[in-house]
Amino acid sequence: MAEFAVIGIARSGVAAANALAERGHHVLASDPGDETRLADHLAALDPRVDVALGRNVVQDHATVVVSPGLPPRVPLFAECRQRGLEVIGE
Repeated sequence: MAEFAVIGIARSGVAAANALAERGHHVLASDPGDETRLADHLAALDPRVDVALGRNVVQDHATVVVSPGLPPRVPLFAECRQRGLEVIGE
């Protein structure tokens, strides 16, 4: 079982997180938004997906799955490179 950090809980993030969870992977989906703003998306998440709100979270040894709307200049990309983590698109 692989470990994935899905960054961004919106339509594509939910789809990616659910697909990975359905395949038996451990998934942590995170978003800087709050529960009120993300309520519809959170309701659509597979219950096996762990959620972190209020910030983006990347656990050690995870493959990072980023939203297509996240620009590469975001500091998260540099942090992942420094930590030696694989970053892939949804």
